[in-house]
Amino acid sequence: MGLPFAQIMLIENAARAAIRRGEHGCYDIYMDEDYFYSLQFTDYEARETVKSAPYKQKMSSELGRYFYSNRADLSHILTI
Repeated sequence: MGLPFAQIMLIENAARAAIRRGEHGCYDIYMDEDYFYSLQFTDYEARETVKSAPYKQKMSSELGRYFYSNRADLSHILTI
């Protein structure tokens, strides 16, 4: 039960570091790839427009991905 909350902190730290390095700007929403892929998009291609970056996951040797977007941009491609 604690792993999703730990991942939130890891994503936040990775996003802050990426912003400091100039890899991407500040966004409204940062989410883990598992959560991102569970959302209902208007179509498959719309999903491909959301940008992502790697982060080191807890309890895994593989890098995870977090997706980032602004609320307005994301709301246009989701089925609500």
